[in-house]
Amino acid sequence: MGPVRHVVDHSLSASFLAAVLVSNIPQAIAPSADLAANGWGARKLGTLWLLVVVACGVAAALGFLLTEVSSNAFGDRAAAVTAGGLLAMLTNS
Repeated sequence: MGPVRHVVDHSLSASFLAAVLVSNIPQAIAPSADLAANGWGARKLGTLWLLVVVACGVAAALGFLLTEVSSNAFGDRAAAVTAGGLLAMLTNS
């Protein structure tokens, strides 16, 4: 165990999930409407979004596992990269 170890509760609150949905659903509507206008059917769009959700879930799981294994080695650097990503996302929305 390194000098700093963060204890994390692995549960998600309903308010957090609602916030994620409220912030991301509108961003998915516009490109979906454009694709539908260009001939994409509902089944093809649903498959696309399902693949996006699965890819994000796999990436999140791999990131979680990587963090669990290596957080003592370079957790501070990973936190800095994450903070930078969040700032970029906030300035872009």
